[in-house]
Amino acid sequence: ADVAQAKNLAGLGVYAVHGSDDGAVSVSSSRNMISALRANGNTNLVYRELEGAGHNVWDATFADEDALKWIFAGGKINSDAEDIA
Repeated sequence: ADVAQAKNLAGLGVYAVHGSDDGAVSVSSSRNMISALRANGNTNLVYRELEGAGHNVWDATFADEDALKWIFAGGKINSDAEDIA
């Protein structure tokens, strides 16, 4: 992730999920981008890091009722989703 772009994404709703054991994409890239988004004033974001998960986090995410509520609410932080990092 290009953290230099975080300033351009400050108003974008972000629901990011990353497996802690992802062998394809380093979890640090998501951590760094989330930190950069927060540093640039983005308050409409949820970051979930799934302990022990690899690259496939979509099965768990789409089985998560809170994630689906957030997505179908149009990316509004006022859902029941809780930031876990």
